[in-house]
Amino acid sequence: MLDDEVTITLSSVIAFVCGVILTLFWYYSNHFLFVNFLSICSCITAFSFMRLNNLRGLTLLLWTFLIYDVFWVFYSSFFFGESVMEKVAVKVLDKFYLPMLISVPKFFGGGFSSLGNGDIVLPGIYMCQLYFLDKYYKFGEKNNNNNNNNNNSGNNGNNNNNNNNNNNNNNNNNNNNNNNNSNFVGYFKISVIGYISGLVISLFAVLITESGQPALLYLVPTVTLPTIFFAHKRGHLSILMKPIPKPKQDQESLINS
Repeated sequence: MLDDEVTITLSSVIAFVCGVILTLFWYYSNHFLFVNFLSICSCITAFSFMRLNNLRGLTLLLWTFLIYDVFWVFYSSFFFGESVMEKVAVKVLDKFYLPMLISVPKFFGGGFSSLGNGDIVLPGIYMCQLYFLDKYYKFGEKNNNNNNNNNNSGNNGNNNNNNNNNNNNNNNNNNNNNNNNSNFVGYFKISVIGYISGLVISLFAVLITESGQPALLYLVPTVTLPTIFFAHKRGHLSILMKPIPKPKQDQESLINS
């Protein structure tokens, strides 16, 4: 006997019915646009539930998957006679478009260019952590409203006594010291630029080699290395590698902000 009671709510029934309808529509239509929609939904769900509050661990995870991906694409043929990753991908896609990748038709030559969900989710989790770190430490934020308020208070202080002017000047100096982190681009934006650059490089690699390429081979270096380089140059590397204090409370407040 199970001690836990199972309660069926209206929302769970609606979710079940919608899930069945979407599954049947995918099975009988097998259209790549609908599959792309399901893949995007699964990636968003992964971003919502999969979170590791440790950038060092995420960096090691990404590079581990890079080695894993490269082995099964390029070197598995030495052990199994053919590339296991390419064989599985081609065999599966011959029958169904599974909601495990995003496909875009090629302009020339027919066929599709595909990007697996793992190539989106794994770097995406890393980039989400950088977003939370930027918000928590206010990296790359421009507090224009605060600066305007400080200027207004300074102007009003000129009409008051000298003590108020001195206090305003001290507050402005303190705010300038606290806002030094806003003088550069945040690490999340750096990772986004790196991800886009990695996609472009992987696209050119596919065109040049005329064969499938492991996207993580290009995405992981372009996402992680610029982040580490700029963090080390700015003296933030040790801070970024530490977990965010009180992740549940702080990250919930960051999401709502």
